[in-house]
Amino acid sequence: MRLPVVVSGCGRRKPESGGSTSTVRSGVKRPRTVPSPSQSAVVALVSLVVPLLAGLSGRPSWPAGLVTLGAPARGRGDYTHLVLVRLDSTGAAHPLEHAGSAMLRGLARADGFAVIAPGTDGAAGDRVPFVALPILPGSRP
Repeated sequence: MRLPVVVSGCGRRKPESGGSTSTVRSGVKRPRTVPSPSQSAVVALVSLVVPLLAGLSGRPSWPAGLVTLGAPARGRGDYTHLVLVRLDSTGAAHPLEHAGSAMLRGLARADGFAVIAPGTDGAAGDRVPFVALPILPGSRP
């Protein structure tokens, strides 16, 4: 992970991490955003750390299942692609915008990740694996 550049003076300057900064009264710039790639950190937590901690503590892993895609979801060539999705009232998964690895807007609205297999694209109506974000019921508006 690259740390943002800290500079003194006035005005605005982008840190090397890709986020923006703001000047505080001391003249030191501090990052206003989480350093990139924040979504990648969540993917690692959900796909590696949560199952690892569950296994080490003897608890069942966060439930995974299948969802029906409500809209097409592009794959990533020869790689498995985790697509941020929001579930609608029927349970259909819709890919979200603002889903780049450094973007938090899409992640904040997501219910989880639809898993698109290597070499494929997900078409509307396809049943695909789903990895839910560990969000407690009632914690989302």
